[in-house]
Amino acid sequence: MADVDRTRYRDLTEPFSVVALEVQRVGSCFVRVRAPQPPSNGVTVGDTVAINVGVGELRRYTVSAADVATFEFIGYLTQQGPATAFLVALTAGSTLTGQAPERAVKMPDNDVRWAVVVGDETVVGSAHGVVASMQNEVHVIVKSAHSLSKAATLVGATTFSRYVSDDEVIAAVTSCVEAHGTDGAWALLVGEQSVNNKVRQHLFLLGFSKDQIATRTFWRPDRAGIE
Repeated sequence: MADVDRTRYRDLTEPFSVVALEVQRVGSCFVRVRAPQPPSNGVTVGDTVAINVGVGELRRYTVSAADVATFEFIGYLTQQGPATAFLVALTAGSTLTGQAPERAVKMPDNDVRWAVVVGDETVVGSAHGVVASMQNEVHVIVKSAHSLSKAATLVGATTFSRYVSDDEVIAAVTSCVEAHGTDGAWALLVGEQSVNNKVRQHLFLLGFSKDQIATRTFWRPDRAGIE
């Protein structure tokens, strides 16, 4: 892609203020938020919105669903930091302020035959977006100590599996690729940096090319906050 054609989100991003239309608690870990489209700059599935969760504090969420009038995102309650307190207090009628659209999470192309989405709890919104973007199979593999049964229903993937360790996640990825092959396959890796890198390298060993893998790091242990 020529440099002049590349989307520059820093040139598109603008402040917005809207009133939340719906706030749904999904189990004990997630909050689904639906709001009107930002009036100055609409967003689509895969875009990132930066939500003001406190004085000077922004947290970024993937747009998991969108139409001409509304958009949705799914927040994960980490039980620490200002984002959890903000999401717990959020109700329909609350004001949401922030910036949008910011750098997007890549969604699959039309020729993708099947997709695997891998990450920690922060992957749920992106996984929902991938499912919404595809008519073919989507398999979601999550590393988490929580059961996430409610999240599985929310995402609506072909399969949704949860594992506690990196080794279990790698084994599940291997099984998924062996069952479906690499032809027409696509992978999205979302979450903590070191796990993303580990899964990415393993996918290369399984026969994936760089063009078949999209990665989005939302956090790493040495940084405070998401991104």
